[in-house]
Amino acid sequence: MIQDIQKEEYNITYSEELGTYQSPNRANNIRFIYHKDGFTAKTRTNKIPKFDVNDKTLKEEEKEYETIDEWSIQLRIRNEELGIGEGELSGSWR
Repeated sequence: MIQDIQKEEYNITYSEELGTYQSPNRANNIRFIYHKDGFTAKTRTNKIPKFDVNDKTLKEEEKEYETIDEWSIQLRIRNEELGIGEGELSGSWR
């Protein structure tokens, strides 16, 4: 059951906060945000645990984190000659 939940978190879901679809990739600390004309990839979090997050015996004051720089990159299709204007970008992601 836990493995099923872990797999589902990688699914593309609608984010009310972002107002668009998104998918996290926790293993690589990346979040993809999907737009009508492309997508944005960015750091999911800049606070990285330096401890085993599955260790439930650790007290909060024993937990150490590393702070990394945030980054993002966008891919947008803007070529009207391709026939992509106000339409929707579609495809499959794996």
